[in-house]
Parts: sequence; C-alpha cells; structure tokens
Amino acid sequence: MNVHQIYTDSPLRNYNYIVEMGNAEVAVVDPIYPELINEWLANNDRQLAVILLSHGHYDHVAGVEALVKEHGAQIWGHKDSFETIDRILVDGERISTALGEMEVIETPGHTMDHLCFLFFESAKQVEIITMDTIFNAGIGNCKNGGNLEVFVKTILALNERVEDQVILWPGHDYIINNLNFTLANDPENEAAKELLERVQSEGSIGFQTNFETERRVNLFLMSSDKERIKDLRKKRDNW
Repeated sequence: MNVHQIYTDSPLRNYNYIVEMGNAEVAVVDPIYPELINEWLANNDRQLAVILLSHGHYDHVAGVEALVKEHGAQIWGHKDSFETIDRILVDGERISTALGEMEVIETPGHTMDHLCFLFFESAKQVEIITMDTIFNAGIGNCKNGGNLEVFVKTILALNERVEDQVILWPGHDYIINNLNFTLANDPENEAAKELLERVQSEGSIGFQTNFETERRVNLFLMSSDKERIKDLRKKRDNW
C-alpha cells in the first residue's frame, strides 16, 4: 500500500500518515509531533519531501514548521490551510505516488478548507485518507469553522464516490465511541455489535475498516436523507 499509519497518542487520539512518493521520498499528512515522524523516517530509511495538509486545525499542523525547518519539505494543501503553501491543491488534481496516483478531493464541512486523498493502484481505488471528514463509524463535527449544510452534501457525495473495497484512514481513533453511538441509535445493528466486540478484543488503535463495512455500521453513511444526517450530527454533538 501507499499509506503507513502512525498513532500519535495525542490527547485527541490523532493519526498521522506517511505516503510513499517514490525514490525513497515520502509525504507526511497532518504532522503533530515531529519526533514521531523523524523516528519513522530513520527506521525506514526515507526522506521527507512533502507535508500534505488535510486542513488547518492546530492538531493537524502543530509539527509543520519544525519539520520544514529540519527537512526543507514543501507544504502542499488547500490555499487556506496554512499561512505558507508551496503547492496549492485543488479538487480533482492527480499526483503520482510510488504505487499509482493520489486524487485530491475537496471535502468542505468540518472546515471549509478540508481535503481528502483517494489512492489508486492500476486505476483501482484502494485507500482514502479522510482525516476529519469520515471516521470509523462516524464523521467529523462542524464546531470550529465548519458548516453543517455543506458537510452533509460532502458526506453524500463522498459516500457515492468511494467504492466498497477502499480502506478508510481517519484522522482520529474514535471507533469505540462511534460504534456505541451507532448502537444507541440503532440497537439492532448486528454488524455494529460484532465489530464493537472485535475492536474491544483486538484493540482500537490501528483498527482498519473499508467502506463496505462502514456502510453497515456508520449511521452517517447508511442514509441518503439530508435531514436525517443533520439530525444525527446534532445528536452526536451532544452525546
């Protein structure tokens, strides 16, 4: 795969991601702790070429300046994600990676500058970095610079676009809490019950799901009704 996951053990249970770009060069997505990235680079004999930003929230950009200073990496992202952007990314843009291509998808709602990154191998969708747009069994909130109306449209469009086999790479480890929310609102959901048991047994950190699974356990992907999704997001905000 193109993508490697790093659990940061931050207060918000952030994930960072390393993307193989080819020729021993990598991009890091939303670095929070530079020391974790440097450790991974040393252990895997890779060079940091690019810092890829999904959006500008502090817990996603905290490590950017230190890594740029140390490695001279370029910052790629939405024009509004950081004060200095070396390469502005736009919707539909395709970028070559070690194993195929990465497509930039504008996904406003959690913030208005949010981007997701969909990966292809041999023209087939294989994985997507969704960060704070879609989580395992949930979606992001709109409390800090977001817009719920816009977000619902984004979720519906992304749900229609991404294929079942695609692995989901979220920005945070919230899977247990999100599955409990699913079961609080859909107590007969056997898929969610079974998945929760697995996660509790195997551990939540690094637990992978694909969109086929998400469409059975993630309430926000199980409906095409805009008002239903809005109501669920408001419930989740107060749950």
